[in-house]
Amino acid sequence: MSIHPTLLKIFNVLSLMAVTSTAAIFGRDVFKAYSHPHLLQVDIWGYGAPILVTLLVVGFPIAQWFDSAHDVIVEAVSWHFAVSNLVVSFWIFCWYQGWMVLSEVAIVLNFILVWRVYTKMRVFTATNLLTYASIHVAFSVYSSVAWIDIFQNFFAAFTDETSSNPFIVALALGSLLTLTGLGWYQAELSRDPDSWSAATIIFSIYAIVYYQSEQEDPARSIIVLGLIALGFLFNSFARRGIRNIEIIRGRDDIISNDERRGLLG
Repeated sequence: MSIHPTLLKIFNVLSLMAVTSTAAIFGRDVFKAYSHPHLLQVDIWGYGAPILVTLLVVGFPIAQWFDSAHDVIVEAVSWHFAVSNLVVSFWIFCWYQGWMVLSEVAIVLNFILVWRVYTKMRVFTATNLLTYASIHVAFSVYSSVAWIDIFQNFFAAFTDETSSNPFIVALALGSLLTLTGLGWYQAELSRDPDSWSAATIIFSIYAIVYYQSEQEDPARSIIVLGLIALGFLFNSFARRGIRNIEIIRGRDDIISNDERRGLLG
């Protein structure tokens, strides 16, 4: 979409103000909805990454006005960040209203938008620390947290506080297999696979085990399932590594054959 750069940057600032205002207005009442088993407890694991994302993204409205960040803002970030902020505002409102299934739809849409930014901005090289921290690092961390948001919101949408039967384990199975599939796809087809895919899956497994620590059997099942999921992900990275080694060896063979070839062919 072609948008005048100045208008785009102003829209980025206004959308960030909108999501901040929404969180301030509805945030206190949203905490009442945390009776849902969202699986991220009130500790450093539950709030450390979101706080880091917030600190980094706050620097984004400043970094975007520098000339060095012009290309990555206009061509890579484009309208995705502004629309993402509006979607997050709607997501907060859904929690306030108790529309948990609709909130899952919103958070999946936000993940697509953030992932789109992350994949497009990797071709741009940061020329200063502010651009690197507020744009490249910010969206890299944000994209990994978006995976966790999908995962925990899934449980909040489709379970309740009294759920203590094997159905939760079935939901965990479906969620982790989905994460495994996404991680495998990303590792196999992306030109630049990242370690945060595996880290996010580990984070999600930890959250489930922590939440269900008093239920021995489900926790044991989740651990086994998590090892299987990580095995699939490791396999995809290993296959990519082997393929890269084969490519390098193929190039060496071509060079060796050229060196052995006679001057007259």
